[in-house]
Amino acid sequence: MVMARRLIVLSAIASSVLGMRGPVAAQLSSPAALLIFPRIVTDVAGGVDTIVQLANTSDEPVEVRCLYEDEPEMCSGTGTCSPDPSSCQGTCLLHQPPIAFRVRLTPNQPLGWSAARGVVGPDGSTNAGTIIPGVGSPYDGLLLCVVVDDGGRPDESNVLIGTASVETDAQAVPIPDVPQYTDAARYDAIGFAAVAGGNDGDEILRLGGADPEYGACPTTLELVHPFDGAVVEAGGVGSTVHTVLSLLPCGGNPLAPDPGLVTVQVRVYNEFGQRFQLTHALFSSLVLPLYRFDSTDETRSIFYVGVEGTLTGQTDLNGLQNGVQSGVLGVALEEYERSGAPLQYHAAVPLWTEGHLTDPAVLAMLHPPCDGDCNQDGEVNINELLLGVNVGLDDAPVETCLADDDDGNGAVQVDELVRAVQSALTSCPAPKVPTIPVEPESTPQPTPPAVTAMGPDITFLGIASADDVAQAPVGSDDQGRPIFTWPVGQGLSLIVEARRGASHSQVGTQASVPGGASLPDLQVILSNPLGDGSPVLCDTDRPTVGGVPAVDPFEFSDAPGVVLAINDLGCRADNGLGEPQGRAAGETACTRAQPSGKIGTVVSNSTVQFCIPIALAWAFPEGDTIVAARVRDVRGNVGPIREMVLRVPPAP
Repeated sequence: MVMARRLIVLSAIASSVLGMRGPVAAQLSSPAALLIFPRIVTDVAGGVDTIVQLANTSDEPVEVRCLYEDEPEMCSGTGTCSPDPSSCQGTCLLHQPPIAFRVRLTPNQPLGWSAARGVVGPDGSTNAGTIIPGVGSPYDGLLLCVVVDDGGRPDESNVLIGTASVETDAQAVPIPDVPQYTDAARYDAIGFAAVAGGNDGDEILRLGGADPEYGACPTTLELVHPFDGAVVEAGGVGSTVHTVLSLLPCGGNPLAPDPGLVTVQVRVYNEFGQRFQLTHALFSSLVLPLYRFDSTDETRSIFYVGVEGTLTGQTDLNGLQNGVQSGVLGVALEEYERSGAPLQYHAAVPLWTEGHLTDPAVLAMLHPPCDGDCNQDGEVNINELLLGVNVGLDDAPVETCLADDDDGNGAVQVDELVRAVQSALTSCPAPKVPTIPVEPESTPQPTPPAVTAMGPDITFLGIASADDVAQAPVGSDDQGRPIFTWPVGQGLSLIVEARRGASHSQVGTQASVPGGASLPDLQVILSNPLGDGSPVLCDTDRPTVGGVPAVDPFEFSDAPGVVLAINDLGCRADNGLGEPQGRAAGETACTRAQPSGKIGTVVSNSTVQFCIPIALAWAFPEGDTIVAARVRDVRGNVGPIREMVLRVPPAP
């Protein structure tokens, strides 16, 4: 099937929403007041650097405060944080403290610099007095920049655009008979537009929510990409593709030693519409090859072309923090290895955004404004006091310490120097601790049926949409079975949830038995065949992709045809790792509530959830199909039967 790309937020709509009061989604390549560069990488020994370009699009000068944040690499307990933060049995701490700086951009001024070296003016290449620190080498992190007023407080001017280019001297070590070249992967910064009238002037930046200062975090990130190991041909020459993903939370507190944990839910779709799901820990920022999300062996990863069976796929990413959906941001870098030649090329690939979160996020990237704090690191030292004196004597440009120029008049007066000395003696104000009020979600829960057997009770039998939202029935038939409708027979998931029954034994999780030799724990039968109704067991991959047979007469039994049909449908279940098993309740569930987007089972007391994606090859037919399900516990006790009707209307 041809994979459909969902709608994205285009920069062309920016001018119509910048003045709106309310949440506006993050955008690419559109003037904004807050910019985020998801990947800043340097490795001088390897010939790698990132060239950052920042531009003021307005006819007035503008001041900008920026912060470099490194990828966490230090684990406070056992294990490590790199390359897999989930292996740390403790807290992932920042590799080095954040690096803050402040810069003034003249009207319509672009400014570019090397991340490794920074900028120290005057040197004939940029405005006199411009000082941007270098991050050194090696470095792998991100950069955040926000427009501020003369006092260093956030401002509502949507005037910044920016790009970053990860550049590699591809022959830091020369290769005989291969010409020297520089490889560059360029991407646009992610922009959050300020909401008119929303700014309260403090250092806590509110993204989205009921009282936003900036645009909202996206609900989902989408990456359309070749699977790892795929060969792409251009000009008759093939190149093998591998992708590295850079992610960071949308919001958070980069100034804190412990940046906190976000659980990233990753859903991978191939060209057949088959879905795989996994989760991964995210501390502050994460740079990881795609295959390392689920395996140390690329050829066994769900991102490998040989596992998926298609050339390309789509990966959707959602964040979850403390049980509430949170946003994530990022960029991908594709690496192309030329067949038969020692050459590598890179391309930066944007992650498209879908929707925006209704819950707010906060970003605490700024120390409170402090007189004399030239480098914006939250303290004033003797070198900064001496620099302020030199600015006051006109021996140094005012751009070298904008924090001393309180009134923004381009000069430093005696009273401003006195306030700087007071800051050094009494210390700068401490940063605020960002908090987000979380209201408990109240969702009506379906009433479980009365127990009629010893095995597990089915707490929910229904469907979920392609974006994992459980659907409500539209009514019931004359036998009391709930009726669910869907406009087509595919693009949905069949959901079965269960809890312990009268036996009090644990719910079984097996959805299909290898070879279809016996009945599994999940047992589902259908009154109509799905797809072509093929009796071939587990025909979910090329070259034998087929459907699922119906059961006639429509009743459970251990007859060979019934056992085969149950296993054939069950092998399409997905536990998030591509295995035909159930999922434990909690953050591994495949459904989420609306409008919060919180991940979890449909019914709160469910302990196991089975998720069966319905693809084109095994789509439901037009009309009404009765679905009957029962679940077995680990002791072999079968629970009561639940039934539903899935109705697909005739094609127009």
